[in-house]
Amino acid sequence: MSPHISIKAEKVFEILGFPITNSLLVTTLVIVVFSFIARYYYQELQKEDRSLVFYGLHAMFVGLYGMFESVLRKNVNVFYGLLGSFFFFILLSNWSGLVPGVGSILIEPQIHLEEIAESKEIHGSGKIPLLRGGTADLNTTVALALLSVILTQIFGFKYLGAKAHLKKYFNFKDPIMIMLGPLEIIQELAR
Repeated sequence: MSPHISIKAEKVFEILGFPITNSLLVTTLVIVVFSFIARYYYQELQKEDRSLVFYGLHAMFVGLYGMFESVLRKNVNVFYGLLGSFFFFILLSNWSGLVPGVGSILIEPQIHLEEIAESKEIHGSGKIPLLRGGTADLNTTVALALLSVILTQIFGFKYLGAKAHLKKYFNFKDPIMIMLGPLEIIQELAR
């Protein structure tokens, strides 16, 4: 029997009626690890004698900063914190699925009888993974995609201005741009 790939995260337990899923557990661990890395980097930044780990992290941060600077130019300092955090959160979330034990440690779910029957039908044994990569289900992926599209529009209006941003979609000065405007709208909706 081949393993089943579930689109939604499975509930592991509840806290005060709030369901805690296997993906939420790993995402929380990723955020904790991310916070420890940031704190460590900040503490090492204050020292004169720095560790090799600091220089490895610094090389990654400076490399990413340089890549963003080539695209964002003068606005790189405005967006680096947000985009860098976004990038490293997705990177760590994807890498978390490769950690031994994530996806391979199975538990009996604490669910109702009809859900157990459904779980046995899906997984074969009725057991579910205790931990599952944060980006393995669609919840995190869709949330990050929606956040990026919404923030792109907000920052487009803020930094380009309403007129310049809307001109991207409604430009009547050139016949080609008249045709490309609706395609730009479709492209934004498809994102």
